[in-house]
Amino acid sequence: MLTAILSSEEFRGILLDLILLLISLAAGYTTRWLNQRTKTDKALNVESTLRTKKEYALLAVKFVEQAYRTYGNKDKLYLATDWLKLRGKSLGIEFTPQELKGLIEAALKEFKTEINKLP
Repeated sequence: MLTAILSSEEFRGILLDLILLLISLAAGYTTRWLNQRTKTDKALNVESTLRTKKEYALLAVKFVEQAYRTYGNKDKLYLATDWLKLRGKSLGIEFTPQELKGLIEAALKEFKTEINKLP
């Protein structure tokens, strides 16, 4: 009797439907997992790029403060912005004008805080 059930067309149809259902479920979960992974990867990439931009902005400020001590603040700001823009371009990193200004100002504040902590 079991042999008759296993060999029947109806059982094979049910089994095929069950397999297709499992494949559909697996595909759905895989798609969701891949979407989450992609979003995570994009977020990590944005975070990494921002960290790199901040580091280079601080380098720009330190460079200008050391190399152009006698220059005025507006000139130093221009030089730091220009240096950062050129350095970013060579690395394939783009900056908006607002980013440049904000990053340089934040780096300058951090630099001054570091200087003030020195004995």
